[in-house]
Amino acid sequence: SRKSLLPTKLQQLPFPTPQERLALFNRIDPNGNGILSLAELDKAVLELWPQLDNKPAIMRAYKAADKSGNGWIGKREFKFFLKYIVAYNELWNSFSNIDTSDDRRITKAELLDHGPVPGIDDPAKAFDEMDTNKGGFVLFN
Repeated sequence: SRKSLLPTKLQQLPFPTPQERLALFNRIDPNGNGILSLAELDKAVLELWPQLDNKPAIMRAYKAADKSGNGWIGKREFKFFLKYIVAYNELWNSFSNIDTSDDRRITKAELLDHGPVPGIDDPAKAFDEMDTNKGGFVLFN
């Protein structure tokens, strides 16, 4: 069994107030252009929350928070990024615990061998539903 990548109290981290979020956004936005790139967010996560520095989770949080679809995270979208980075890290932690081959994909055998997974009553059926291209594995998407 793998050790969790996340602290056990991660969900209990205090969420910043709007004023704190603005100050944090401005700190992460060194050029002051009012938008954050993936590189700026990646650097901030590494420096401010190293326990959340999982590239697949950062990428998914970034894409999910980009509500406008313009490839940047604005001040209004930043609150979503902060929520999503925690949620996607929790998902990544679960995914990587099942991925015993460390190849960043899960096979049906890995899922079935893992044992009970919260929220999945029938792992074989769930895998077949996730494996839409019938490639024999699912990725962290």
